[in-house]
Amino acid sequence: MQSSFNIGLSAQIALEQRLSTVADNISNSNTTGFRAIKVKFSEVINSIKNDIDQKISFVAEGNEYLSKQNGSLTNTGGELDFALEGDAWFSLQTPRGIILTRDGRFKIREDGSLISSSGRYPVLDMEGAPIQIPHKDEAFEVGEEGEISQKGKKIAAMGFYSADLSKGFVRRENSGIFPNIPPVPVLDPSDITVKRGYIEDSNANSMYEMGQMIHLTQKFNSITELIDDSDKSFLEAIKNLVS
Repeated sequence: MQSSFNIGLSAQIALEQRLSTVADNISNSNTTGFRAIKVKFSEVINSIKNDIDQKISFVAEGNEYLSKQNGSLTNTGGELDFALEGDAWFSLQTPRGIILTRDGRFKIREDGSLISSSGRYPVLDMEGAPIQIPHKDEAFEVGEEGEISQKGKKIAAMGFYSADLSKGFVRRENSGIFPNIPPVPVLDPSDITVKRGYIEDSNANSMYEMGQMIHLTQKFNSITELIDDSDKSFLEAIKNLVS
């Protein structure tokens, strides 16, 4: 009976974790460049020594990972709005290291440096150096490969970066992430395209996530009822033993 309680409790802990990620996805369904978090759960089998050497299945703590699905693109026409098509990230320089982001709503400082939408962090090129626009008040072109040119001369190239996010990450800078393993430039950017005048919407589908929230809440409540029933049965068994 107690094994039923433990199984139910492990399932509830797993569902609480999933509910937390779903709530986060819903709250960021309109956040530019946001990537939804998913959770993968595994099963742990424990042997319980009794007359039949029973094996009991528990739900292990879930592993969180980012959905790689690209969000849809919105045409803004903005000269400093950029979206990426392909498996890569823009990179931002911070005092603590590189932040990866799919939010390409950039700005230009007075000194000509290209910076993040918050105005705090420089955007990096493929060499890891901040991108500079020499004549900030004059037009410049950005090709689909990320090359930036002005007056017919190449002045920089947008950096495309990747990282092993399976080692963990922390949310930073709007929809950005700070990976535990330092990001590196993409070696073969042939499948990556820069779209100027576009931004990438969140890939979190609010309708789907709301459905998940309802479904998971129902599961949580059902397990709570099972645990309550298990407790009652356990107490009744004790009463019978001592009576």
